[in-house]
Amino acid sequence: MAESYNNVWGYTSNPHNRGYACGGSSGGEAALLALRGAPLGVGSDIAGSIRLPSAACGVYGLKPSTGRFSMAGMRNGSTPGQESVRGVTGPMAPDFSALELFGRAVVGERLWEVDPLVLEVPWRNVSVPSKLCFGE
Repeated sequence: MAESYNNVWGYTSNPHNRGYACGGSSGGEAALLALRGAPLGVGSDIAGSIRLPSAACGVYGLKPSTGRFSMAGMRNGSTPGQESVRGVTGPMAPDFSALELFGRAVVGERLWEVDPLVLEVPWRNVSVPSKLCFGE
């Protein structure tokens, strides 16, 4: 569900309006980032758990492709029997440049050399054209 609640700490509300949810399951991270409590965070995502909280709290979030960042030592949130739907971890931040910093630093560690599930795709600098055209 698109909210953050746990039986120990209770409900985490949206930092901009306490009457709304902050998204789930990385909603606490998004709320902290929206309040500038941290410069960078990491969330996990299978079905929107980075993207929904980031949108709800007004921060940037990136759900990377499966295998871009290592999940070694982490529990995959998939239900047994549904291992084909793999979770990922990705950066969340109040400003876009922090997402690039995270990606550059993590990919620069060449984790495919120690984790066989990480794709061997080095960091590439790309430039986006100033004028984009879709559906031409």
